[in-house]
Amino acid sequence: MWVAHPATVQACALLMQELLHRQAVYDMLRQRALALGEGVWSDVPFRALLRDHVLELLRFRPAFPILSRDVPRPTALEAAPGFRVEPAAGSSIRLLAIAAMFDPQAVTDPEAYWPGRPDGERCDPDGSFMIFGLGPRACIAGEHVSEVLVSALAGLLSLPRLRFADRWIGRMRYDGPIITRMRLVADSD
Repeated sequence: MWVAHPATVQACALLMQELLHRQAVYDMLRQRALALGEGVWSDVPFRALLRDHVLELLRFRPAFPILSRDVPRPTALEAAPGFRVEPAAGSSIRLLAIAAMFDPQAVTDPEAYWPGRPDGERCDPDGSFMIFGLGPRACIAGEHVSEVLVSALAGLLSLPRLRFADRWIGRMRYDGPIITRMRLVADSD
């Protein structure tokens, strides 16, 4: 029942999938949201906390784990120290963004769920992970999408306790890589 850009809806579904598998985190965030009441929408420290969780949840389940980029002219890039890649003009390259988000040389303890990772331990220089790409081809709406997802999560946490409506098999339906259905039900508290 949420309308937004398809990639933003996909990201919300993925972050909820990850959050519902982390029941202790879900319960803690939900309790804080319920305690704030209507303040859930405007409480600056809570929104900052949610943003940290949104980014960390999406680090585990990014909407775009692989990025494809067209190469319009001969290009050279250093994929790793001493490993130079020179894709030809007119070709395309694939970037495994999820690999960068779990690179132990870029992220301290990458397997740990750690919202609000300290600056300097993130996957890109501007501290916003590679969830939104990197450099001049990064998503131009990364900050906006983060705020939309924070608001969506605040609203979802304000509802009665959520759980998956369907069993593991068939829980999520896809059309190619896009989630077309992920049903949740609200339990009475």
